[in-house]
Amino acid sequence: MGLFGQSESNFDRERRRLVIPSKFRYLLGDKCVITKGFNRLLIFRPDDWENMCHKIEEDIQDEVDRELILHRYYANAEMVNIDRQNRIVIPERLTAQLELGQEVIIVGYRDRMEVWRKEAWEEFDKKISRRLDEEYKEKLANRGISLEF
Repeated sequence: MGLFGQSESNFDRERRRLVIPSKFRYLLGDKCVITKGFNRLLIFRPDDWENMCHKIEEDIQDEVDRELILHRYYANAEMVNIDRQNRIVIPERLTAQLELGQEVIIVGYRDRMEVWRKEAWEEFDKKISRRLDEEYKEKLANRGISLEF
């Protein structure tokens, strides 16, 4: 099953601990892979991590692009344990690079969770909402997809 939805969570900067919301926790097992995404932290189930890396290897034809992307993901990846209180410890180098604050938004997106600074998620969500409203509403309607409820 894919991951979806969003949840607010707390990040303890001093101890570098992130609470995984229960709505996502049951899908993860007792370990997960974390890595640096673009302006966010990515959390994968171990099998999904492997699948994503294989997909990049197969789908990106340009060798330089493929190697740059894989280096970024592999160099920043860590397998971490999830404790009994649904927390993971994030390596300091990742928390420093991503400037995570105390309030974060965790977004389920297909095969992964994304951990965003709350302000960054709100800004991204506004941008994507405007773009959907302005550019895609008619395109989607022409294909029989309505975002109106």
